[in-house]
Amino acid sequence: MTRVSVVVPAFNEEELLPQCLESLLAQDYQGEFEILVVDNGSTDGTSRVARGYDVKVVSEPTRGYSQALIAGFSAAAGDIIACTDADSVVPPDWISSLVREYDRRPGVVAIGGEIDFTCPNWKSRLLMLCFIRLFNRIDRESRGGPHLWGANMSVRRDAFLAAGGWNPRFSLQADSELSERLRTIGRVMVLESLRVRTSSRRWNRSFFVNAFIYATNWAWFHAFGVPLYRDFPIIRDHELPVTVQRRRRDRRVAYLTCAAIVLLCAAGYAALEPQSDAFGLTYWSGSSRQKLVALTFDDGPNEPYTSRVLDILKREHVRATFFLIGSNVRRSPGSVARIVQEGHVVGNHSDTHPVGFALQRQSQMRREVDRAEVSIQAAGDLSESLQAAPGLEISLAHERAQR
Repeated sequence: MTRVSVVVPAFNEEELLPQCLESLLAQDYQGEFEILVVDNGSTDGTSRVARGYDVKVVSEPTRGYSQALIAGFSAAAGDIIACTDADSVVPPDWISSLVREYDRRPGVVAIGGEIDFTCPNWKSRLLMLCFIRLFNRIDRESRGGPHLWGANMSVRRDAFLAAGGWNPRFSLQADSELSERLRTIGRVMVLESLRVRTSSRRWNRSFFVNAFIYATNWAWFHAFGVPLYRDFPIIRDHELPVTVQRRRRDRRVAYLTCAAIVLLCAAGYAALEPQSDAFGLTYWSGSSRQKLVALTFDDGPNEPYTSRVLDILKREHVRATFFLIGSNVRRSPGSVARIVQEGHVVGNHSDTHPVGFALQRQSQMRREVDRAEVSIQAAGDLSESLQAAPGLEISLAHERAQR
């Protein structure tokens, strides 16, 4: 039968580790399996407790979740390597359910399950009922495949090695990062009926800080491919004074980071939103008793579509505003001449429509506008055109329509 290794990373878990190990030793799997407890630099009796059970103890003095996983998986001999947390309790059929699913599905490279919280307070229940349920629903429908929870996951040894193993740069969300690499090798799946009970102490004690750390790290990882935080603040039932101080420091860092992100978002809104008055009074709309619609077409001319639009406008006797890009004008100068001849308003929409136009230096903005203006005036025989930076064209067209 398939040989299985179960890796349990542990740091200062002498109180909860016995429940975890007893649930693993009570497995109904009839094949060969080993349990490896990785003592990750514990300062309590974690190692002593682990040695009291029929398990293999691996010492990894370098602190970090990924370091413990790397050490455990390196020492594992199984064809399938599973892992759970030292504060978790697995069901009796955990290993047998995983092996059975691997035997049924040769193309599957990794299998995980769900998690339930033990003794949750209202904050942990809120997390489970709202965030985790929503996350799971979105994640399970992902075309790439799901992400696995570190407290309830397994992987084929050959697929794990082919994916490059654990990334030492990640501790927080190391499981998600590995899941994404495994999805490029084969299918990753979740058994929703296979549930592991895990401690809710982190969310019971410090919900908002940890939720902020998790969410921002997830967003940062998917945006830039690197972690924003190294790990969660350490939370144990009986903490040493230095650990308490470290947790308070981490909480302050999280609050400051949150405040910095809020300020950055506010500054970005003030700089880029046409309706913002942060840098002076801005007119972006006006009152009118008339029933008016400002019809605009941006980023042209773009043939043959511009000519088709002009044909429709001519047939319906409608006037519109065309915000033109200089580089497009130079490719289709005849379209600009027709726009002007048929009575439409022409707008200068920069020369190349650069991303982040509002963040460029003033000299760069001027060059964009001036070069486009020369091209538009030459093509349309105009003395001047309406000018609008990318993002401002609708408000200016509305103002022109009211005149």
